[in-house]
Amino acid sequence: MYVIEGAESPQGGSESEENKKYPWDDANPEVIKTFNLRLPQPLKMKLQYIIERSPKSMHKFIMDEVEKAVKRELKELENL
Repeated sequence: MYVIEGAESPQGGSESEENKKYPWDDANPEVIKTFNLRLPQPLKMKLQYIIERSPKSMHKFIMDEVEKAVKRELKELENL
């Protein structure tokens, strides 16, 4: 299951307090959507190099990093 923790409204309040809805509020975390990612060959080779020396799969590595980036961007939007 993939859930984005700590994602709240950009104004910082809870959804019920501000009566706001975001696209992910009603999303089912058990539904998996696909997304194709095109990478330049050198970047793909670097990623492969990391994965060959890591216990993580390429999918797990990318999911972890994307989740971190999404959380970071949501926090940045809260500060606007």
